[in-house]
Amino acid sequence: MIELTALRTAIAAAVTLLLAAVLFGAGWTIKGWKDEAEIAGLKTEQANTAAAQANAALTDLTTATTTINEAARRYGSVQSSLSAQIDDLKKELQNEKPLPDGCSPDGKRSSTLNKAIDATNAAAKKK
Repeated sequence: MIELTALRTAIAAAVTLLLAAVLFGAGWTIKGWKDEAEIAGLKTEQANTAAAQANAALTDLTTATTTINEAARRYGSVQSSLSAQIDDLKKELQNEKPLPDGCSPDGKRSSTLNKAIDATNAAAKKK
């Protein structure tokens, strides 16, 4: 009878240990699943943050490109009008006789220079 009781106790202990091992393994597996889900959530959050930063950078780049294109367009229009005026001024100055030392420019030269200064100032104000 003692042997039977000892055998039952040993079997009960073995079953208890086996049950504890199975429960421990199940708990370990469930914890692993929860950790994997948490890691996946963190990766998703990080990817969303990176995507938002990339979209913000793209928006900034688009804005800067638009600003640069507008400035280039304005520069082109101003340069084309000023280029013609500068060429005219160069031609007029090349055809004029140089002033002797100590002389002041005549009315035509002063007018031409003043027009060039006014055109330059007007172009600078448009910026």
